[in-house]
Amino acid sequence: MPLYLPRSFSHSRRRISWRFFAALIVLLLAAALIATACHHRAQNRHYREFLDALAMRESSDNYTAVNSLGYLGRYQLGGMALQDAGFKDAAGSWTATAARHGVHSKEDFLATPAAQDAAVTAYHRRLCRYIRNYELEEYLGTQYCGVEVTRSGLLAASHLVGAKALAEALASGEPVYDGNRVPASEYMQLLAGYRIGKVWK
Repeated sequence: MPLYLPRSFSHSRRRISWRFFAALIVLLLAAALIATACHHRAQNRHYREFLDALAMRESSDNYTAVNSLGYLGRYQLGGMALQDAGFKDAAGSWTATAARHGVHSKEDFLATPAAQDAAVTAYHRRLCRYIRNYELEEYLGTQYCGVEVTRSGLLAASHLVGAKALAEALASGEPVYDGNRVPASEYMQLLAGYRIGKVWK
């Protein structure tokens, strides 16, 4: 004998089914909106925020930090970086540019946050020129060691290992590390998606 279900039961099942699909659609729309908002926020992080994130990774945001290799300050700048920034000359002496920021010694540099901010900005402008000279923009949107290449990622990785070493690594696809064995890909991932137009000129 066939089993006939009450009409109210059938209607109830349809109501549950529609409610389920409606709830699913709402959840999918909410997820899409959240993803869009997160992407928008990521694309609107500016150079100041890039520096803050870089500083946290480099020195735990400490302007007076000096590491075992002699790198200085909030952004852990070495001698070559300070030369590129115009704060030191080829002989390692502090320049007139440094003096205009109140810096005549390592102690002055560590004690002067504004000078460190000016130095890292000048250094990053130089790095961006190196990045363009090495034609590293051709790698934008590609994958390096499992990380998508972005402009701010290129800058961060260059800050860590230098633009030349990064260019060689991107060409070979091999990992490259700084003196503390930190991979450039880590910085490339950590600092991806920032708007760095202030120095990308």
